[in-house]
Amino acid sequence: GFTAYRLANEFAIVLDEPVCEQGDKEELVEEFDRYCYANGLKAIYYRVDENSLVHFSSLRKQKITIGQEAVLELERFTLEGKDRKSLRNGLNAIQKKGFTTAVLKAPQQLETLDELKAISDEWLKEFDKKEMVFSQGMFNAETLVEQDIIVLKNDSDKIVAFLNIIPDYAKDECTYDMIRKSLGAPGGSMDALIVEMISNAKAQNYSYLNMGMVPMTGLETTDSPAEKIMKFGSTRLGNFK
Repeated sequence: GFTAYRLANEFAIVLDEPVCEQGDKEELVEEFDRYCYANGLKAIYYRVDENSLVHFSSLRKQKITIGQEAVLELERFTLEGKDRKSLRNGLNAIQKKGFTTAVLKAPQQLETLDELKAISDEWLKEFDKKEMVFSQGMFNAETLVEQDIIVLKNDSDKIVAFLNIIPDYAKDECTYDMIRKSLGAPGGSMDALIVEMISNAKAQNYSYLNMGMVPMTGLETTDSPAEKIMKFGSTRLGNFK
C-alpha cells in the first residue's frame, strides 16, 4: 500500500486514507505515524470516511467533521414539482437563449481541448481561482483527451462551460472532476451540465452520482469545541464557508 501526503510546516497532510487492502490499513497508519515522529512531523488525515475512523483508534487522534459527500440517488431525481421550479425556470431560460448541452465521447479532438483550455484559464483568472491540485483535479489535456466531456454550447456552437467525467470505483456510482465556465456562460450553466450528466448516467444504468464533498454539512451534532465553532461560523457567518 501507499500513503499520499504533502508537507505544510511541521505537518504531513495525508489525502484520504492509506491505499491498500482493508486489513492492512491500521498497520500503514501506525507505520506512517512512526515515520512522521522520526522526522519531526505530525500526521493529519484529510477527508477520512467516518466508517474508517476505527483504523486510527490506536493513535488516539482527534477528529473534526468538515463536511459530507453529496451522493445523489439518480432514480429519485426529477425536475417535476414545486421544489424544482426555479431549476426548471433556469434551464428553460438557457434553452430560449439558444444554449444546448452535449456529451462529447472520448477521445477528444485537439480543437476541443483548446476550447476547454481557454475556458479553464478564463475561469481561473476571472473568478479568482487557482488549481488546488492536492485534493482537486486540475486541467491536464493528456488526461482529458481520454475522458467523456459534457459541454454547454451557445447558438454559434461555441463551448462556454464544461465538466469532465472521471472513473469512479464505487459500485453503480459515477462522478465528475472539473466543472468550469467562461464569462459568457449564462446563469444556471453549471446546473445545466449536472442535469445533462444525470440524464447520461441514467441512460448508462448508474444508480448514484457522487458530487463530491460539501463543506460544513453534517454538523447537526457536534462532538468537540472545534466542531461547535465550525457550526457556529457556518450558520452565522456567510464568508466562513
